[in-house]
Amino acid sequence: MKKITLINLATFLVLLFSTVVGYSQQVLITTSPTEEVGCNPAACVANDVEFGKVYLGDASGTPIVDCVAGQTLPPLYIWVQITKASSKWDLYFQFDLLINGVKKNIDGNDLIDDTKLLTIAIPGAIQVANYRMAEITNYVCGQSLELKNIYLSWDTSGQADGIPSCASTSKCSKNYQSGIVVITPIIADFSATPDCTTGAYQQVVYNSTGTGGSLNNSYSWSFGAGASPATANTFGPHTVTYSSGGDKTVTLTVTDLDNPTNTDTKTRTDVTVVACCTVTISSINRTNVLCYGNSDGTVTATHTGGVGLITYNLLYSATSGGVFTNASATDGDLDGSYTGLGVGFYKVVVTEGNGCNETSSEVEITQPSAALTSSISSQTNVDCFGNNNGSVTVAGANGTSPYTYAIDGITFGSSGTFSSLIAGSYTITVKDFNGCTKTQAVTITQPTAALSANATGESLYCEGDSDGDITLTVQGGTASYTYSWKKTGDNVTVVSTDQNPSGLSAGTYNVIVTDANGCTTTASATIIDGDGIDPVVTAPADYTLEGCDTNAILGRTYSEADVTVASPYTGLTIVETGTGIASVTYKDSKSGTCPIVVTRTFTVTDNCGNIGTDTQEISIIDTTAPTLSIPANAGIECTADITPSSLGMATATDNCDGTLTPSFTDGDCFGLENEKEVNAGGGIYQYFNISGMAGLNVNSIKSFNLTFETNQGKGRAEFILVAPNGKGIVLVGPYCAGGNCDDLDGGVEVYSPTFYPSTSVYPAWVNSDLIAEGLGNFEPNGGTSPNSGSITGLTNGLVSTFEALTAGMASLDGQWFVYSKKQENVNGNVRFISSCLTPALSASCANNDVIIREWTVTDACGNGATKNQVIVISDTTAPLVTGSITDTELEGCSISVAPAAVTTVAALEALIGNLSISDNCSADANLSVSSSDAVNGTCPIVITRTYKVTDECSNISVDIIHTIKINDTTKPTGTAPANITGLKKISDVPVPDVSLITDEADNCSTATVTFVKDENNGKSGCSGDAYIVTRTYKIADDCENFIEVTQTITVEADVVTVDDPADVTECESYTLPALNSGNYFTGTGGTGTALFANDVITSSQTIYVYAASANNANCTDENSFSVTINALPAAPSAQDQTVCETNPIQTLTATATVPDGFSVVWYDAETGGDVVPSPNLNTVGAITYYAESVNDATECTSSSRTAVTLTINAAPVAPESGGDQTVCSDGTTTQTLTATATGGTITWYTTETGGSPIE
Repeated sequence: MKKITLINLATFLVLLFSTVVGYSQQVLITTSPTEEVGCNPAACVANDVEFGKVYLGDASGTPIVDCVAGQTLPPLYIWVQITKASSKWDLYFQFDLLINGVKKNIDGNDLIDDTKLLTIAIPGAIQVANYRMAEITNYVCGQSLELKNIYLSWDTSGQADGIPSCASTSKCSKNYQSGIVVITPIIADFSATPDCTTGAYQQVVYNSTGTGGSLNNSYSWSFGAGASPATANTFGPHTVTYSSGGDKTVTLTVTDLDNPTNTDTKTRTDVTVVACCTVTISSINRTNVLCYGNSDGTVTATHTGGVGLITYNLLYSATSGGVFTNASATDGDLDGSYTGLGVGFYKVVVTEGNGCNETSSEVEITQPSAALTSSISSQTNVDCFGNNNGSVTVAGANGTSPYTYAIDGITFGSSGTFSSLIAGSYTITVKDFNGCTKTQAVTITQPTAALSANATGESLYCEGDSDGDITLTVQGGTASYTYSWKKTGDNVTVVSTDQNPSGLSAGTYNVIVTDANGCTTTASATIIDGDGIDPVVTAPADYTLEGCDTNAILGRTYSEADVTVASPYTGLTIVETGTGIASVTYKDSKSGTCPIVVTRTFTVTDNCGNIGTDTQEISIIDTTAPTLSIPANAGIECTADITPSSLGMATATDNCDGTLTPSFTDGDCFGLENEKEVNAGGGIYQYFNISGMAGLNVNSIKSFNLTFETNQGKGRAEFILVAPNGKGIVLVGPYCAGGNCDDLDGGVEVYSPTFYPSTSVYPAWVNSDLIAEGLGNFEPNGGTSPNSGSITGLTNGLVSTFEALTAGMASLDGQWFVYSKKQENVNGNVRFISSCLTPALSASCANNDVIIREWTVTDACGNGATKNQVIVISDTTAPLVTGSITDTELEGCSISVAPAAVTTVAALEALIGNLSISDNCSADANLSVSSSDAVNGTCPIVITRTYKVTDECSNISVDIIHTIKINDTTKPTGTAPANITGLKKISDVPVPDVSLITDEADNCSTATVTFVKDENNGKSGCSGDAYIVTRTYKIADDCENFIEVTQTITVEADVVTVDDPADVTECESYTLPALNSGNYFTGTGGTGTALFANDVITSSQTIYVYAASANNANCTDENSFSVTINALPAAPSAQDQTVCETNPIQTLTATATVPDGFSVVWYDAETGGDVVPSPNLNTVGAITYYAESVNDATECTSSSRTAVTLTINAAPVAPESGGDQTVCSDGTTTQTLTATATGGTITWYTTETGGSPIE
């Protein structure tokens, strides 16, 4: 039996993989996956083992990139690229295999137990290599392969036991639970779905439907002739529009960019594009034949969609649903509108440019059931000569109702009755609903003469008498008259029905004379009254007084009742030519509010009751302005509430109206709107006040707007702005004439320039320059003025700039005015319209502003008061910062790897973290960002970057800290000293020497080498049981990053090998053969009796072959073998056999007897010879066989053989007969038969065969 010195499995695998596996090497897993209960990945947290590509390849790892779809391929393999597995052992890999999305076994069959996962266990060190994981049989080209529910586990080097299994959560990964697609041969294919959506031809939607490749496939499409787009380079879907129809050649090439040899192209020529019928009839309308028997029907069709030229065709049928043929009308073939159609049924066919067409539903054109007729229903002739009260009623029939009627053939109405007709002949036209007409002749008659009357009246003596009479004469008309008298002014009361009335008062009387036909005529007569002249009165002159109501009138007080005025009627002038004055009174009424106009009516009555009146107007007007109180000026933040509810409401009182409610408007400037004509004498002064600027450091002008009007040129105008400090500046000037100074178009010119300080880029205003009307930007003229010596308030002279104008002013507060004077001795007008001064707030802050809130109150009479409340908006709030920036950790050696500081709020907020920055006034883009860095430490280097955000008004935020840590986490490099082998003795192991490591290096600092430890495996140091020292050195940098490198020192004595004889079983004895190595002993370890070659062993025993190493007596080798000696069996017992030949000849078989457990082997010689399988004899003669006894258990044979002879003697021939004998018997005769036998004796029988012998 051989004795083996074992090493553990893990060490064996290390040795094995260290010789066959490298980064780019392959590991061939030959075991097939098993089905195992899946490990639980839920809590796995590690990722120490990572997969790269997973692909389908042949046995040698070449990816399969070329096959025919549907082809069953020979057995292939799933290859897995392990890209990360540092110092990891015993990989346990579980997964579901999905073929075309269905869970399968590795042979392509469905899994019997769906609860289990395919499992591959790989003991030993996990290498960064390509692993041939599993054989795939029956793979059909085009199938998709995917690994799902992947579980990975492993052991670390110190805990590896060579038995991969489920592991703890720190030694397993669930990173690939979602699955890995196995890279298979690309089979390009695609679907093509045509559809008519838009355009003249079908659109086709293409989508890749192929399989294979990786997640990094590229796609190259070519969509054929007339395609838009013509090509594409993504998976799809792609919607392609074609400009022509027919069969298209479409190709798709799919290439795995990670392995460009894995590519396939699909070309289809069966994609057929047909024209799309996009035209549809959106409406079809008809108008019926209007008049019976006409052909004025119409059919109008409209369409939507369609391409190219659109044409129409009209079809006609006499019956609904009948056969439709082309109609004669073609006037609508281009626009779908057909006219001049008769009754019948019509359809319209619309055809687009590609020949596609659509036919409408049928429409019917009808006509009225009968032609229009007319008749006179009634007629009334004129009753009075010359009257127009004739009438006639005409009725329409048939045609299409309703009917309208016209007596002039033009103006139609719904009534067939025509009245107010004079005598004469008329033609009345009847028109039905469809416009069909019919005429009817009518004649209206009248009496032969007109009725007439004439009346005269008698005058009265005194006004108001009632004794007048009238005489009336009547002619013409129809006899039997009646009379109706009424007095002018009273058209209701009938004064008399007599022909000649009497007892009448003064006035004009009118009579209506009616004849028998009801015809009337009129006549008038006047009865003149007596004395009726009114007195003439002149009221006092009108006048106006100050006041709020009628109580302001003094003297004759206000009264809405009559008040008697006593003589001598002061203030009144009265002229009376009749019977004298009886009384004088006045009475008041009022109207209006501002002013209140009192109308005072004076009435003078004479003794005959004649009355004279006149009026006086007294105007009571309120000219006192209200008293206005406004809120205090305010300074606020830009986000503050600027409404009066926050900043205060103005109040006002009035002498007449009591409490008033002021209103306000907000602006950004101080000024006034007060249109006023500018004179050429002393000029005009337009004053305005500025307030609220004191204490705000506002003492300069931002701009000044002036609006003025001229009608003969701006050269006639000069405007000077004067400040409270007595300084002035010429805005518009100087006076000039001709050229640009004059109005060139003869119209009114309105200029509205805005003037700016001298720092602007605008030109100075010069009247002689060509300046457009309307708005414009300028600097003041800034020159001299001929009027400077006569302007009241201009005490400190003229300056040339706004800066000089306000120099020395603490604020702009005070009274300002604009002085203007027109050029003397020239034509034309100049009118001041408005001015407005805008203060310049702090130039460093765009968010600062000023609101000039102009409070205005007006009483009921339009008396107003205006005051300005100044609201200064100042941004004093720093930007708001919330959240923080997450610390940044970088790999590196110095601050040079740190990112540059950001300079915008957007970039600052984009840094990792939850930082948010906002400002109450400024937009993010207008905020400035500054930063400073403080650097500390070495490992890590810590940069404390402090950001500050400043708004447009220099308000600075709190510090924003961004901590940047620069860590050197890169381990140094270095190579362990070369491994040492060939040592024979443990004592030969050298001491550690750090100088043997010469290539130590670090990315940032100097690498330092130190000795860590020696570990040995505890082995003997003998051959096959090497003593191995693992020597560990540490290479470290200044940041405590380190690696450990190991050197192995192997001690192994010379090999000691002895022969290993096989066990021996012999019969009777065994002779020891010579040994190549080692010596025989009867005991183990070189003990017992020494034996030698050619010694004869006669008893069963164990013999040992032993030797010791020449280097190390403790290193030995020993083998043992057993010798089994079995006894020889006795020879078999047997007997010879001898027989006579039979016919047919018989077969003799030799037999021998041996005890149970033994066998007989026959030979053809006493010693040696050949084995005779069948010791038989079947011929005449003799043969001897030799039987040998064999122990079935030990196979030992007898030392001698037993001879057995088999003999078959030849049979004799039949005797030769002596002949038949015939005799006559006398009862005593004896007959003896004779026969002759050759080489034998004769025996007689009673029968031919069988029978009994005859003695």
